[in-house]
Amino acid sequence: AREHLWPGQFALMSALAKGISSVDKEAKFSTHITWAHQSEFALAFTKSLIASAFPLDCMGLSLYPTSEASPDESFYHAKQTIRSIVQECGVKVFIAEYAYPAQEPSGVYKEWNKPVTGYPLTPSGQAASTEDFLTWGMENGLSGIRPWAPDLVLHGWEAFSLFEKQGIKLIPRPVLNVLRGIE
Repeated sequence: AREHLWPGQFALMSALAKGISSVDKEAKFSTHITWAHQSEFALAFTKSLIASAFPLDCMGLSLYPTSEASPDESFYHAKQTIRSIVQECGVKVFIAEYAYPAQEPSGVYKEWNKPVTGYPLTPSGQAASTEDFLTWGMENGLSGIRPWAPDLVLHGWEAFSLFEKQGIKLIPRPVLNVLRGIE
């Protein structure tokens, strides 16, 4: 991929950025890849993207810590990735896709049931893990976080939603207070 795919991909991205910049001189650019927990890959991709002359202002990553075989290691490696990109590439990082379950997942996500140590799969665990990660992130170059499908309470994703379905209503979970309080 590095030798054959990335150069063509980066050329297209750079051409797009050049076209946008010709219309809006103050435009900002980012992209997003998965695997925040794979530090070596994410750092190599980011460095290669910058070397290609793509005007990267902020790098995006996905983070679903309970989806990995070892959630503690996943969280640790994601933090290492963020630090590395910020320090070695000079750009901030945002989490473009993030979710932590507030209950035991089901359906296609039933395997994403491994909590990070200290953060149970409960509404309070969801809130605490998100708050602690954001607090850490604000001190380490994280520019923001975007919860994935925050209001989806169907098809097994309800465990990750920021809302709990009660009848036909969606009731906010405590994590929303965390997200409101972070500035």
